[in-house]
Amino acid sequence: MTRVEENPLAQYSFDASKEFQRLNTLSPEKRSRELTQNLRGYENEVIKDRPVSIKYSYWFDGLGRLYNHPDSIDSKDRTTSTIDPDERDGMTLRGFQKVERMLAVNSDSVVLWYSPAGRASFSKNPDNKYADISFDYGQLYVQHSSQDQVDAVAIKVTNEGILEHFMPHVKGAADTFKTEKERSRYFLDRPSDTGLSLEEFLNQDLPDELVHTSHEKEQFSLHEIMAQIRQAFESDGVPDADAELVEIAEDLAEGEITEEQLSSVYFTRIAKHMEKEGLTIMSLSGSCGGRSITSSEIGKLLKGLSNIYSTQSRLIAQMESSTKYPDYECPGCHQKLSGESKTDKNSWRKECEHCGTQLNC
Repeated sequence: MTRVEENPLAQYSFDASKEFQRLNTLSPEKRSRELTQNLRGYENEVIKDRPVSIKYSYWFDGLGRLYNHPDSIDSKDRTTSTIDPDERDGMTLRGFQKVERMLAVNSDSVVLWYSPAGRASFSKNPDNKYADISFDYGQLYVQHSSQDQVDAVAIKVTNEGILEHFMPHVKGAADTFKTEKERSRYFLDRPSDTGLSLEEFLNQDLPDELVHTSHEKEQFSLHEIMAQIRQAFESDGVPDADAELVEIAEDLAEGEITEEQLSSVYFTRIAKHMEKEGLTIMSLSGSCGGRSITSSEIGKLLKGLSNIYSTQSRLIAQMESSTKYPDYECPGCHQKLSGESKTDKNSWRKECEHCGTQLNC
């Protein structure tokens, strides 16, 4: 039976094969800063599935172009260079370029930009790595520029109705389009200048409606989300809780980073969280989807990565080329079980790995 490598973005919500290459183009100082931010974001948004991201900061040059690092004029530090032109067939990149221009001329005004849930590419090109990815929630970006710096957070949105409070005209027009592609293009092409300062934006009198429901069915209301946005914007530096991630990033940044090292770091963070929470299976969040993963699978991945010559360390993990049945609950212990292959009946489980209940797969 043929096996193929699954897109790691769809599988684990990170792609070490791309990230390590970018990090190695940076100086050790920039590499440490960017990796710290990446690890903090992954821990916050993917592993812990929090509805509001950490605060991300960007800096303008004299021409109104944004960079990921302060006082930089290096083209590889341009914020646009980190947006893949294949994502949504270039619509995301073109939309961000409009966001960049709007922020450059609207100092101290909050700018909003919405990326809806749905397909990550509408291309028929089989080589487009986004073809098998669907964003399982929308993201509302809240951006605020002050002098030469932009601070931004992203909010997970599963109830698009809340956009009526922030960008009603954009939401109303987008809903008139008949196809998902047209609707996605309209949203991405229409950043919105609120005309409000950050304090005015955070102090709005808004109804307390549902904004997001996590993979674990935890619900977050608008008032709670706004409080978390305020906390994110008011944060300064890296919190003490993330000191371990800073240390990991600094150690790796001293030399060139390998794909195996980077994959190991991400998988170790997942394993550590599962151990702390007493989990044998968990869902990975992130706008690129992600899937359920078991502690035994993580153990095998880390074991494979300990050998740099192993096939597993090069491919990260291989999945069946065919699609799988949906995840389901064990009727005995109600733990979540990953769905079996639709074609390889030999892989179907006979009993629950958690409680031993006999299954009729």
